[in-house]
Amino acid sequence: MVMRVCVGAAVLIVALAACAATPVAEGPVAGPGTVSSGPAVSWQGHQLREVTSLAALPASIRQVLGANSTGLDGMAEKGQRFNVGDAVVEPLPMRRFITAGHDGDTWLAAFEQGGIVHSVTAVEISGGVMRRGWSLSCCMTTLAEVVQQVSAASPEQSFSPAVR
Repeated sequence: MVMRVCVGAAVLIVALAACAATPVAEGPVAGPGTVSSGPAVSWQGHQLREVTSLAALPASIRQVLGANSTGLDGMAEKGQRFNVGDAVVEPLPMRRFITAGHDGDTWLAAFEQGGIVHSVTAVEISGGVMRRGWSLSCCMTTLAEVVQQVSAASPEQSFSPAVR
């Protein structure tokens, strides 16, 4: 009986560790200047062109996102490690870039946020100012998926960013 409990507990721990590790798994990282070769994504009268690398964003957009900061306040590149949970073990960023798209100076950017609850945030940036944001479900990787979730978001999922 004790042996079964120990084996069961070990299997559960391994399974939980695998689930917890999934969001921080390292994968291929898009290089600087990476823009999607796919079609533009329509969103609220804009034809957004996807940018799949944090490094490819203009400096002004990285500044608005707070991606130029270091340590916990920074933002990891897509596919790179970051602090998913609230137990900070390494001085990695608490956020990780997912994707962004733009039409002129209007941007829609999405990133993961670590903490007690792992979450995804999308924000609209226009004229160099963060205009509004959405708290979304996890597991999106493309601009089309972000636009789909933002478009279907309920009013409770949207927020107005604090003015700095």
